[in-house]
Amino acid sequence: MTFSRISSLALFIGLLTCLLLCCVGLVLGEQPSCVEKGGIKICASFHGSSPLSSLVPGENVSIKVDVFYVHVENNSADNLSISSSDFSCVDIVGNAATVDDALSEKIKWPKKLTKTVLKPGQSVEGYLFCPRTKYPVRVLAYQGKVIVELQMF
Repeated sequence: MTFSRISSLALFIGLLTCLLLCCVGLVLGEQPSCVEKGGIKICASFHGSSPLSSLVPGENVSIKVDVFYVHVENNSADNLSISSSDFSCVDIVGNAATVDDALSEKIKWPKKLTKTVLKPGQSVEGYLFCPRTKYPVRVLAYQGKVIVELQMF
């Protein structure tokens, strides 16, 4: 099998995983956790875990990532810069993992949360990928202009 075919197959598997995770979230009727603080409203819902190798063609590590769908609203009077690296995932025993922009850029996935500036009244949404620790993520923390923590369960 050629490298091109392997890359295409890996991309197809990643996109298929994306579709399955999206459907699972919809079928389960998962309600997002929402918090508003300092004029910033953030909602997030967990959409499952996936091996990194199925999301990044050619990646051969055994790392898993937890997938969250995040919606951010700027209800303040100022512009708000949003980046995936503004988020951290804290597991049930307190281990924190910061979302890595470089890792997020490698992941082949539609509608990822990308770096953007929100004007007052604007919102953005997309998928966020947290490196998986040994335990489930309990808190998704935004550490931008203000600190916002969402309890996931």
